[in-house]
Amino acid sequence: MGRPIIAIDEDRFELDDSGAIPELKRHIEAALLAGGGFVDFASAGGRPVAALITPGTRVVITTTVEAEPVDPDEVELPFGIHLLEDL
Repeated sequence: MGRPIIAIDEDRFELDDSGAIPELKRHIEAALLAGGGFVDFASAGGRPVAALITPGTRVVITTTVEAEPVDPDEVELPFGIHLLEDL
């Protein structure tokens, strides 16, 4: 499972708990309906964040995707590409 991320305009915050996202969405929507307001939340590691949400604020909530480990012996390299250990 990946880590939840909230991007607010140009800033990106990783969150520790994906369970906090529904409540965070409600707070963001309430701030928008009120014409703007601060939304407080904790980013990864417990760092407090107070974000001013206005009708012009762009908010994106997503989750990182953890890549599955790749066995280097099973990777097919394009023609003409060689690993140093193969030379």
